Order: sequence, then C-alpha cells, then structure tokens
Amino acid sequence: MTRNIFLVAFMLVVMGLTAYGQESFIKDRWNVKITGAPEFTYNNRLYNAFFMAGLSYGFHDHFEAGLAIGAKRGLYTNLLNIDETPPIFVTEYHLHPIYNIHFNYHLLPHLVPGENIRFDLYITTHLGGSYISERYTNTPFGWHTFLGGGVSYYFTRNFGINAEMGREMGLRSGGWNDNKLRLGVVVKF
Repeated sequence: MTRNIFLVAFMLVVMGLTAYGQESFIKDRWNVKITGAPEFTYNNRLYNAFFMAGLSYGFHDHFEAGLAIGAKRGLYTNLLNIDETPPIFVTEYHLHPIYNIHFNYHLLPHLVPGENIRFDLYITTHLGGSYISERYTNTPFGWHTFLGGGVSYYFTRNFGINAEMGREMGLRSGGWNDNKLRLGVVVKF
C-alpha cells in the first residue's frame, strides 16, 4: 500500500514539472529506445534477461509506431540421447533473437497542455516474435503480444529514461502469464 501511495505521489510531482524537455512533443519526432531487464527469479519462476533496441516515429499528435529487435537469454533443456536409459538431458542457456512492432498512444497531450514538458505518459502495445533453435523446442517460431503503459522522463531535450509495465501473452506460454517491466534509455530527435 505504501509503495502505491509513493508511486502516485511521484507521478503527480513529475507531471507537475515543466521545462524545455520536449521541444516537439510527438508528431514528426523520432525516438530510439534501448530497453531490457536482468534475469531474476520471483515466486519460484525464472524470468529471462533480454535486451532490445527500437526506433519509432510520431505520425500524429498522439500516436507513435515503430520496430524493435533484440535478444533474449533463456534457460532450455535439450535431450541429448533418447536411447540411453535413463535419457540424457542437458540444461543450458541459449541466446535467441526477438523482434516486435509497437504502437504508443500518448496521454499527456490530453492532460497537460503545451509542448515544453519533460515527462511522457503513454499506453503501449507490442506484437512480436522470436526464434528458438529446434534443439530446444518443438515450436521454433513463437509470437507474443504485450499490453501496458509507459513513462519517460527527459533530463535534456534529447535524452531520458524510460519504463514500461504490462502483461505479455505468448504462443509458447499459452496465456497472459508474464508481468513485464522494461527499463531503459530513450533518445529523441
């Protein structure tokens, strides 16, 4: 409960900050985002580390779309020899490519008039996929979708930090199974 109160108070304070941070708010703006997350275990579940770099363009006062590519590090089990009794399995880390297209709807132009704002608040959705070697899975090509919200804070006109939080659903996992927190840096031009 205290954490939620702190988060709401922090967002209200940051939304009140205005400066020269965003000379051009969304339309005709290019963004480069570098995001990722470390590997960690929570409630006996392993969350894999990943890294992504994306490029997006603001084609409307409130909408932005782009592409991202990256890599995810996963722990996979490989059957080495089925003829052995018992069969021999090896568990190893594997790095595989991930990619997505994403769409962002920016809420701040509705809430705070003006263009000189350091803070950015948006709703985001991603549709993407990945490839995992057939050594590790029966479905090498997978897809995922992500639905959540994002926040950026700009220290200068062109450089800031970014966080996105939401839920991810994937073909391999079979449902809305992952809460995702993506952290990174953002450069706009």
